[in-house]
Amino acid sequence: MELNENWWFLHRSDRPDVKCWVSQELIDLGGDASLTYPIDNPHLVLPFTTQPYEALKDVRATRTGNQVTVSWAPFDWLPGDQSYQDKYLVEVWICLNGEHVFRAYSTNNTSITFTDEQTCSEASHGRAFGSDKHGYTRWVSIPWP
Repeated sequence: MELNENWWFLHRSDRPDVKCWVSQELIDLGGDASLTYPIDNPHLVLPFTTQPYEALKDVRATRTGNQVTVSWAPFDWLPGDQSYQDKYLVEVWICLNGEHVFRAYSTNNTSITFTDEQTCSEASHGRAFGSDKHGYTRWVSIPWP
């Protein structure tokens, strides 16, 4: 396992081909930190789709107090590319409880709302992807409100 702020990048010893991200809030290592080690690049490259999808279009964000809503234009999968995973991924580096943290959100909707406090010294930012069963589209920077 590798730690990336509040996310774990899991490697299964019995199945080296199986790797995935899991929120630290959803698992308990039982206090055995020897199973973890830091990674050199905390923003590992996602597998990109082999299909001819373009990056998401019309990505925009609005803010109402500490609530930020990111939205985008929908895209259609090619026949056979639908997946059991959500169609969109939003990665953000935001301010929560006075700390700058990484969060990843997935959805099948064309918008997502989350909390971003305005008390951190570091600027919040993010990026949005589409996905299919092969991987992710190129990312688009979110114009932060």
